[in-house]
Amino acid sequence: MAAAFRMAKEIIENWVKDKPESPAPVIINISDGAPYYNHKNPSVCAKETEAIAKEIMNINTPDGNVLIFNAEIGQGANQIILPNSISEVKAGGEGAEFLYEISSVIPEGYKGAAEKNGLEVKDGSKGAVFAADAENLIKLIDFGSSKGQRDQ
Repeated sequence: MAAAFRMAKEIIENWVKDKPESPAPVIINISDGAPYYNHKNPSVCAKETEAIAKEIMNINTPDGNVLIFNAEIGQGANQIILPNSISEVKAGGEGAEFLYEISSVIPEGYKGAAEKNGLEVKDGSKGAVFAADAENLIKLIDFGSSKGQRDQ
């Protein structure tokens, strides 16, 4: 996951430089939870991945910051959709907490698209779904890719 985010960061930096008036890019990360690579301690992998994700979310365009939305796929009975606090995802474990931390708060310009897809957006909701089934994964992808931040 860290390597994918590093590659995405490079692509986004070039995109923003070449197309500064375009809508801010959106990354939709589909995962089974916490990152793990190179036989490292999972907490080290999570810290490294979170650092690069935060760098990406700090890339600014005239349209706003780059967004990262996350989907943890699974078949759990406890689906968590667009949470607005870490306490909502604690039951999902460290992987869910990690993905929550690297998810962007849903900007105003995206709220209508989320609601159009039947997703409830609360104040401070982040673009993340946990134990997502196919339906909620598609809803996240649809609203996350449907509207630039300055679109009205």
